[in-house]
Amino acid sequence: MIDFQTSGLLRSVRIRIVTIGSVNTNLGVTLDELRSLIAKGCTVFKSMQIPESIELKEAPCSVTVLLHNWKRAENLPRILDILCEQNFPKDKTEIIIVDNDSHDKVWDYARNYAKKYGDIAFRGFETHRDTTNPIIPWNIGGKRASKDVLIIGSTDVQMLGKNYLSYTSNYHALFGRIFICPVQVGMNEGEYDALITKDKGGSIGRAFFHELTGFDERIVGWGGCETDLYERVGNAGGHICCTPNLKVSHVQYNDEEANKYGAPPQLGHLYGGMGTAPNKTWGEIDGLEEIKF
Repeated sequence: MIDFQTSGLLRSVRIRIVTIGSVNTNLGVTLDELRSLIAKGCTVFKSMQIPESIELKEAPCSVTVLLHNWKRAENLPRILDILCEQNFPKDKTEIIIVDNDSHDKVWDYARNYAKKYGDIAFRGFETHRDTTNPIIPWNIGGKRASKDVLIIGSTDVQMLGKNYLSYTSNYHALFGRIFICPVQVGMNEGEYDALITKDKGGSIGRAFFHELTGFDERIVGWGGCETDLYERVGNAGGHICCTPNLKVSHVQYNDEEANKYGAPPQLGHLYGGMGTAPNKTWGEIDGLEEIKF
Protein backbone atom coordinates (compact mmCIF):
# COMPACT_ATOMS: atom_id res chain seq x y z
CA MET A 1 0.00 0.00 0.00
CA ILE A 2 1.14 3.54 -0.74
CA ASP A 3 2.04 5.52 2.35
CA PHE A 4 -0.89 7.87 2.56
CA GLN A 5 -3.94 7.99 4.70
CA THR A 6 -6.71 10.56 4.58
CA SER A 7 -8.98 12.17 7.08
CA GLY A 8 -12.02 14.05 5.98
CA LEU A 9 -15.69 14.78 6.38
CA LEU A 10 -18.36 12.24 5.46
CA ARG A 11 -21.90 12.91 6.64
CA SER A 12 -20.51 15.69 8.86
CA VAL A 13 -18.38 13.29 10.93
CA ARG A 14 -14.59 13.23 10.82
CA ILE A 15 -13.32 9.81 9.72
CA ARG A 16 -10.16 8.24 8.41
CA ILE A 17 -10.11 6.43 5.10
CA VAL A 18 -7.37 4.00 4.17
CA THR A 19 -6.09 4.98 0.76
CA ILE A 20 -4.55 3.25 -2.16
CA GLY A 21 -4.39 -0.53 -1.81
CA SER A 22 -4.16 -3.55 -4.10
CA VAL A 23 -7.18 -4.62 -6.13
CA ASN A 24 -7.35 -7.72 -3.94
CA THR A 25 -8.11 -5.86 -0.73
CA ASN A 26 -11.31 -4.14 0.34
CA LEU A 27 -9.23 -1.49 2.08
CA GLY A 28 -8.12 0.30 -1.07
CA VAL A 29 -9.56 3.25 -2.97
CA THR A 30 -8.74 4.34 -6.48
CA LEU A 31 -6.64 7.36 -7.37
CA ASP A 32 -9.76 9.11 -8.67
CA GLU A 33 -11.54 8.48 -5.38
CA LEU A 34 -8.52 9.77 -3.49
CA ARG A 35 -8.39 12.95 -5.60
CA SER A 36 -12.11 13.44 -5.03
CA LEU A 37 -11.70 13.10 -1.26
CA ILE A 38 -8.82 15.57 -1.20
CA ALA A 39 -10.84 17.98 -3.35
CA LYS A 40 -13.56 17.84 -0.71
CA GLY A 41 -11.15 19.11 1.89
CA CYS A 42 -9.70 15.91 3.32
CA THR A 43 -6.44 16.11 5.24
CA VAL A 44 -3.66 13.81 4.03
CA PHE A 45 -1.47 12.11 6.60
CA LYS A 46 1.66 10.10 5.99
CA SER A 47 1.24 6.63 7.40
CA MET A 48 3.48 3.67 8.03
CA GLN A 49 2.76 0.28 6.55
CA ILE A 50 2.59 -2.55 9.07
CA PRO A 51 2.41 -6.21 8.05
CA GLU A 52 -0.82 -8.15 8.32
CA SER A 53 1.02 -11.40 9.03
CA ILE A 54 2.92 -11.34 12.32
CA GLU A 55 3.79 -13.92 14.94
CA LEU A 56 1.61 -13.34 17.97
CA LYS A 57 3.67 -13.58 21.12
CA GLU A 58 1.80 -14.02 24.38
CA ALA A 59 1.76 -10.47 25.71
CA PRO A 60 4.81 -8.33 24.92
CA CYS A 61 2.89 -5.23 26.09
CA SER A 62 0.15 -5.00 28.69
CA VAL A 63 -3.04 -3.22 27.61
CA THR A 64 -5.50 -0.74 29.13
CA VAL A 65 -8.88 -0.33 27.41
CA LEU A 66 -10.43 3.11 27.98
CA LEU A 67 -14.23 3.09 27.64
CA HIS A 68 -16.10 6.39 27.58
CA ASN A 69 -19.83 6.14 28.33
CA TRP A 70 -22.64 8.60 27.74
CA LYS A 71 -26.12 7.05 28.00
CA ARG A 72 -25.05 3.84 26.25
CA ALA A 73 -24.73 1.41 29.16
CA GLU A 74 -27.01 -1.10 27.41
CA ASN A 75 -24.14 -1.79 25.00
CA LEU A 76 -21.61 -2.48 27.73
CA PRO A 77 -22.30 -6.22 28.27
CA ARG A 78 -21.55 -7.23 24.69
CA ILE A 79 -18.48 -4.98 24.61
CA LEU A 80 -17.17 -6.47 27.87
CA ASP A 81 -18.07 -10.03 26.80
CA ILE A 82 -15.57 -9.68 23.95
CA LEU A 83 -12.91 -7.88 25.98
CA CYS A 84 -13.05 -10.27 28.93
CA GLU A 85 -12.79 -13.41 26.78
CA GLN A 86 -9.74 -12.40 24.75
CA ASN A 87 -6.85 -14.73 23.93
CA PHE A 88 -4.73 -12.50 26.11
CA PRO A 89 -3.58 -12.75 29.75
CA LYS A 90 -6.19 -11.27 32.05
CA ASP A 91 -3.53 -10.11 34.51
CA LYS A 92 -2.08 -7.92 31.75
CA THR A 93 -5.47 -6.36 30.98
CA GLU A 94 -6.97 -3.25 32.54
CA ILE A 95 -10.41 -1.80 31.75
CA ILE A 96 -11.11 1.81 32.75
CA ILE A 97 -14.66 3.11 32.33
CA VAL A 98 -15.27 6.86 32.50
CA ASP A 99 -18.90 8.01 32.51
CA ASN A 100 -20.31 11.43 31.63
CA ASP A 101 -23.19 11.72 34.13
CA SER A 102 -25.33 9.16 32.29
CA HIS A 103 -27.56 8.03 35.18
CA ASP A 104 -27.92 4.64 33.50
CA LYS A 105 -26.81 1.15 34.54
CA VAL A 106 -23.15 1.55 33.60
CA TRP A 107 -21.84 1.00 37.14
CA ASP A 108 -24.16 -1.95 37.78
CA TYR A 109 -22.84 -3.70 34.68
CA ALA A 110 -19.25 -2.76 35.50
CA ARG A 111 -19.46 -4.15 39.03
CA ASN A 112 -20.92 -7.43 37.77
CA TYR A 113 -18.08 -7.92 35.27
CA ALA A 114 -15.43 -6.86 37.79
CA LYS A 115 -16.76 -9.53 40.14
CA LYS A 116 -16.97 -12.20 37.42
CA TYR A 117 -13.51 -11.48 35.98
CA GLY A 118 -11.46 -10.87 39.10
CA ASP A 119 -8.12 -11.27 37.30
CA ILE A 120 -8.84 -8.21 35.13
CA ALA A 121 -8.21 -4.83 36.74
CA PHE A 122 -11.41 -2.78 36.51
CA ARG A 123 -11.46 0.91 37.41
CA GLY A 124 -14.21 3.51 37.08
CA PHE A 125 -14.51 7.28 37.14
CA GLU A 126 -17.57 9.56 37.07
CA THR A 127 -17.14 13.07 35.64
CA HIS A 128 -20.60 14.34 36.68
CA ARG A 129 -20.63 16.28 33.39
CA ASP A 130 -23.59 15.62 31.09
CA THR A 131 -21.97 15.74 27.64
CA THR A 132 -21.33 13.40 24.73
CA ASN A 133 -17.76 14.67 24.35
CA PRO A 134 -15.31 11.81 25.10
CA ILE A 135 -12.07 13.82 25.12
CA ILE A 136 -11.83 14.58 28.84
CA PRO A 137 -12.94 11.04 29.81
CA TRP A 138 -10.24 9.55 27.56
CA ASN A 139 -7.64 11.85 29.09
CA ILE A 140 -8.82 11.02 32.60
CA GLY A 141 -8.45 7.31 31.91
CA GLY A 142 -5.23 7.65 29.93
CA LYS A 143 -3.56 9.65 32.66
CA ARG A 144 -4.46 7.07 35.31
CA ALA A 145 -3.84 3.90 33.28
CA SER A 146 -1.21 1.47 34.51
CA LYS A 147 -0.56 -0.67 31.41
CA ASP A 148 1.81 -0.18 28.47
CA VAL A 149 -0.68 0.47 25.66
CA LEU A 150 -3.97 2.40 25.63
CA ILE A 151 -6.95 1.40 23.49
CA ILE A 152 -9.28 4.36 22.99
CA GLY A 153 -12.79 2.96 23.30
CA SER A 154 -16.40 3.86 23.88
CA THR A 155 -19.72 2.19 24.63
CA ASP A 156 -20.89 2.88 21.07
CA VAL A 157 -18.12 0.82 19.41
CA GLN A 158 -17.31 -2.84 19.98
CA MET A 159 -13.97 -4.47 19.22
CA LEU A 160 -14.28 -7.68 17.23
CA GLY A 161 -12.44 -10.98 17.49
CA LYS A 162 -10.63 -12.77 20.29
CA ASN A 163 -7.16 -11.59 19.26
CA TYR A 164 -7.86 -7.85 19.35
CA LEU A 165 -5.73 -7.23 22.44
CA SER A 166 -3.05 -9.63 21.29
CA TYR A 167 -2.61 -7.94 17.89
CA THR A 168 -2.62 -4.53 19.57
CA SER A 169 0.02 -5.62 22.08
CA ASN A 170 2.28 -7.19 19.47
CA TYR A 171 2.09 -4.33 16.96
CA HIS A 172 3.07 -1.80 19.61
CA ALA A 173 5.94 -3.99 20.77
CA LEU A 174 7.22 -4.18 17.19
CA PHE A 175 6.74 -0.60 16.01
CA GLY A 176 6.79 1.72 19.03
CA ARG A 177 5.65 5.29 18.39
CA ILE A 178 2.48 4.63 16.43
CA PHE A 179 -1.26 5.18 16.58
CA ILE A 180 -3.07 2.17 15.11
CA CYS A 181 -6.51 2.68 13.56
CA PRO A 182 -8.83 -0.32 13.29
CA VAL A 183 -11.09 -0.93 10.31
CA GLN A 184 -14.77 -0.25 10.90
CA VAL A 185 -17.25 -2.76 9.51
CA GLY A 186 -21.01 -2.96 9.43
CA MET A 187 -21.98 0.71 9.30
CA ASN A 188 -24.46 2.18 6.83
CA GLU A 189 -22.07 4.28 4.78
CA GLY A 190 -22.74 2.84 1.32
CA GLU A 191 -19.60 2.18 -0.71
CA TYR A 192 -17.39 3.25 2.19
CA ASP A 193 -18.42 0.33 4.42
CA ALA A 194 -15.03 -1.40 4.47
CA LEU A 195 -12.93 1.73 4.08
CA ILE A 196 -13.75 3.69 7.20
CA THR A 197 -11.22 3.52 9.99
CA LYS A 198 -11.76 4.73 13.49
CA ASP A 199 -10.06 6.47 16.35
CA LYS A 200 -12.34 4.47 18.66
CA GLY A 201 -10.70 1.11 19.07
CA GLY A 202 -7.43 2.73 18.05
CA SER A 203 -4.36 2.42 20.24
CA ILE A 204 -1.25 4.30 21.31
CA GLY A 205 1.55 3.64 23.78
CA ARG A 206 0.77 5.07 27.19
CA ALA A 207 4.15 6.82 27.49
CA PHE A 208 3.70 8.36 24.01
CA PHE A 209 0.15 9.47 24.91
CA HIS A 210 1.51 11.16 28.04
CA GLU A 211 4.28 12.81 26.02
CA LEU A 212 1.60 14.28 23.74
CA THR A 213 -0.48 15.32 26.81
CA GLY A 214 -3.44 13.34 25.52
CA PHE A 215 -6.27 14.68 23.40
CA ASP A 216 -6.73 18.43 23.10
CA GLU A 217 -9.46 19.41 25.55
CA ARG A 218 -10.09 22.66 23.67
CA ILE A 219 -12.04 20.67 21.08
CA VAL A 220 -15.80 20.73 21.59
CA GLY A 221 -18.57 18.83 19.82
CA TRP A 222 -18.13 15.55 18.00
CA GLY A 223 -15.06 14.71 15.92
CA GLY A 224 -11.83 16.55 15.29
CA CYS A 225 -9.92 15.15 18.26
CA GLU A 226 -8.47 12.28 16.25
CA THR A 227 -7.29 14.52 13.41
CA ASP A 228 -5.54 16.78 15.88
CA LEU A 229 -3.91 13.83 17.67
CA TYR A 230 -2.74 12.32 14.37
CA GLU A 231 -1.04 15.55 13.45
CA ARG A 232 0.72 15.75 16.80
CA VAL A 233 1.74 12.09 16.52
CA GLY A 234 3.38 12.93 13.18
CA ASN A 235 4.99 16.09 14.52
CA ALA A 236 6.54 14.01 17.31
CA GLY A 237 8.09 11.54 14.88
CA GLY A 238 5.34 8.95 15.16
CA HIS A 239 3.22 7.27 12.51
CA ILE A 240 -0.44 6.54 11.81
CA CYS A 241 -1.11 2.92 10.89
CA CYS A 242 -4.06 0.76 9.95
CA THR A 243 -4.50 -3.00 9.82
CA PRO A 244 -7.45 -5.24 8.89
CA ASN A 245 -6.40 -7.49 11.78
CA LEU A 246 -8.17 -4.99 14.05
CA LYS A 247 -11.86 -4.54 13.29
CA VAL A 248 -14.57 -2.64 15.14
CA SER A 249 -18.32 -2.41 14.73
CA HIS A 250 -20.11 0.85 15.43
CA VAL A 251 -23.37 0.79 17.36
CA GLN A 252 -25.34 3.17 15.19
CA TYR A 253 -25.99 6.44 17.02
CA ASN A 254 -29.41 7.99 16.56
CA ASP A 255 -29.05 11.73 15.90
CA GLU A 256 -32.65 12.41 16.94
CA GLU A 257 -32.02 10.74 20.29
CA ALA A 258 -28.74 12.61 20.71
CA ASN A 259 -30.52 15.89 20.06
CA LYS A 260 -33.16 14.94 22.62
CA TYR A 261 -30.38 14.77 25.21
CA GLY A 262 -29.03 18.15 24.17
CA ALA A 263 -25.99 16.82 22.33
CA PRO A 264 -23.59 19.41 20.87
CA PRO A 265 -23.24 19.86 17.09
CA GLN A 266 -21.78 16.82 15.34
CA LEU A 267 -18.73 18.47 13.84
CA GLY A 268 -15.97 19.07 16.37
CA HIS A 269 -14.53 22.55 16.64
CA LEU A 270 -11.07 23.37 17.94
CA TYR A 271 -10.33 26.55 19.80
CA GLY A 272 -6.65 26.91 19.01
CA GLY A 273 -4.23 25.54 16.43
CA MET A 274 -4.81 22.10 14.95
CA GLY A 275 -1.79 19.92 15.60
CA THR A 276 -0.31 22.18 18.27
CA ALA A 277 0.58 20.90 21.72
CA PRO A 278 -2.29 21.74 24.10
CA ASN A 279 -1.31 24.24 26.79
CA LYS A 280 -3.37 22.82 29.63
CA THR A 281 -3.52 20.61 32.67
CA TRP A 282 -4.92 17.54 31.00
CA GLY A 283 -7.07 14.80 32.51
CA GLU A 284 -7.89 16.78 35.66
CA ILE A 285 -11.34 18.17 36.47
CA ASP A 286 -13.17 19.35 39.56
CA GLY A 287 -15.69 16.90 40.99
CA LEU A 288 -14.15 13.74 39.50
CA GLU A 289 -15.29 10.69 41.46
CA GLU A 290 -13.55 7.31 41.46
CA ILE A 291 -16.01 4.42 41.49
CA LYS A 292 -15.10 1.52 43.75
CA PHE A 293 -15.74 -2.04 42.57
